[in-house]
Amino acid sequence: MSGVPFATEKSPPAGTDLANLGGEGPDPTPRTRDVDPKVIFCMNCKSALLIAVLLAPLLLAGCSSSALSLGPGHQERLYLDGNLGFAMEIPHTWSRCAIPALDNPGRHAAVRWDWPGGGEDDPPARVTVFTMLPPEAKGGFATLEAEFLHRHPSFTLTAREEFEAAGAPARQIIGHTPSHTFLVILITSNRRAVTLEMSTPPEYFDQYRSFFEEIIQSFRIL
Repeated sequence: MSGVPFATEKSPPAGTDLANLGGEGPDPTPRTRDVDPKVIFCMNCKSALLIAVLLAPLLLAGCSSSALSLGPGHQERLYLDGNLGFAMEIPHTWSRCAIPALDNPGRHAAVRWDWPGGGEDDPPARVTVFTMLPPEAKGGFATLEAEFLHRHPSFTLTAREEFEAAGAPARQIIGHTPSHTFLVILITSNRRAVTLEMSTPPEYFDQYRSFFEEIIQSFRIL
């Protein structure tokens, strides 16, 4: 509550004639016949113009055949994974798949999300989270980067930057394979080592980059 008191109306004194509450004189209620038709026409024109201005961006966006829209899937929800030890926000309509560990099929080593607008083999956008316990990533960033390159042997690095993410040291990698552009975040902490992979076909990367950065900002190690 804002702390502003609600306005209250006082009841009229007992015996007041409610029909004549406005007092002597003409009825104060405005009537359509008392309003100049030119004024009504002008108000209608302004309303139509306002509606056209508001709808124009939506109509123009609908005419674009090359742009992808996150649409209703961009309504985010918090995802918590106690097994892999992380939490982040992700659109609730994206399809999720657990990736089993190679050495232990009963345990999942990663979680993958695909944008629902494409096929499973080649979605327009994909987000994958791999985690490792600290003893499994003794080499830090070098180990995580080597694991990523093992999964994507055709990857070509174009940029590397170190910063901080989820309250821990992190390294950002940007590059591409023949079919996809990648934004990868490597995180090392005393609880988990994390590889956060985000990829799209090259023509969609600029559109999704700000969305990927929102995921990075929401990411937490449990």
